[in-house]
Parts: sequence; structure tokens; C-alpha cells
Amino acid sequence: MTDSDSDIEHEPAVAAKIQQQQSYLDPNSYAWLILRLALVRQAFYRVKQFVGLCGLDFSEIGTQSPLIRCSLLTLEEWMYSITAELDRFPGGCPENFLRYTGTLSTNAGGPSLCKYRCILEPGNTPFNSLDKNALPVRRLWLYLVRQEHLMDVFIRYIFKPKRTKTGSEHETSVPLLSKEPRKIVQREQDPINCFAVNQSRYGWIVVSSGRELQEMDISSILSPETDWMDDPVHLDLSSAQLKK
Repeated sequence: MTDSDSDIEHEPAVAAKIQQQQSYLDPNSYAWLILRLALVRQAFYRVKQFVGLCGLDFSEIGTQSPLIRCSLLTLEEWMYSITAELDRFPGGCPENFLRYTGTLSTNAGGPSLCKYRCILEPGNTPFNSLDKNALPVRRLWLYLVRQEHLMDVFIRYIFKPKRTKTGSEHETSVPLLSKEPRKIVQREQDPINCFAVNQSRYGWIVVSSGRELQEMDISSILSPETDWMDDPVHLDLSSAQLKK
């Protein structure tokens, strides 16, 4: 093998490394989409905290402060839009997205999310450029990834298994509904008296138990692409949520 042949073989690897180092310049990169979703989630979280500090009842925020309610609805729409972009990203999470993405064994009985703690390493970010202009976005990533209420965003979109494409896969942002009937099981003591489906927001329903109204997002249940048993990341996140 000549030197020129060796150079040709290494060209794709070199090009991929250069592209990864310059990912902070591309606002539509996978890393920036994750950052954008985390930032919007952080803003939503802080607004809810602010509502609590003001002594307002969050369930009554629509009547007590319509402006805050509209702001929260806008943030929710942004979250749905960015989530859809991430779910449709070609190829899913890029190869070698982080320097180290190995998961650790949790046979010792520790929390299920501990095996993903490699994302907390200071140098383990997708913004590894030596350019000093990349330092602010790297610090932003390291700050957001350490927020407990945002950790599921990073874990889900970094470790989620890649889906195998099929010929019948649809490219629409809203999944097609199955014609099979769905059953809603209420495990609380109070029965469900009635519920309503939101026509403008896919996957959202309002359930009345007689004492209160609850707004629920069931879009993940309706999605035909959801296969929880084959997605260990989803199972880990769901298990961690149940333990809270």
C-alpha cells in the first residue's frame, strides 16, 4: 500500500473529526438541537419555580396570570418542535458524538441512571474544538448536563438505540394513529368521570376524576414507533421516574 492510498483511507476519519470540532458553528447540528431543547426545558422549569415563589397556584395560572400561561404554552410548543427535529435527525446520534459513551454496570444495585454518569465528565462534550470561541458553549453544555431535571434529555438522545429504517417508515412529524382501540387504566381510587381530547395538541387529554382535572401527555403511547422493551434507555428513565 502506498502512502497516497493510506491518506485516502484516512480522509473520511479526518473529515469526520474536523466536522465534529466545528460542530459548535452549526446551529442545526445534533449537539445544538440537544442544547436548544435543554435550554427551553430549563426556561420552563425556572418559570414554574418563579410562579411558586410568587405564591401563585400553578393549576390556576390560566386565570391568575394569562400572560405567564401564554409564555408557558409557547415554551411547550418550542419543546415539541425541537423534540420532533431530534427524533427525525438523519441517522440519530452521530458516531463518536462524545469522547466516551460507555455505560457502566449497575449489578451492585445502584440507581439505574448511574451507568450514564460518563456524560458528567468535564471533557466529555461534543464541543471539543481548540478554538477559544467554543469555550462558552462547552461551559453551557457542562452546566445543563448537571441539572437533575434535564439529565433525561441528554441520556435519551445520546444513548437511545438507533432505529432500523423500514420501507413503510413515514417521514411525517406526527405519527399515524393505529385503528386499534386503546384502553386507559385508572389505578387511583377515584374513577374517571369523563375526559376530553385536545384537537390542537396531538397526544394531550384532560381527565376528570370528580375532584380535579388532570392534563396528560399520552403521545408516547400512541406512537407506532414506540417499542419500550427494546429500548433500555427508555426503561431506565421510566424506572428512575417511578422511584421519585
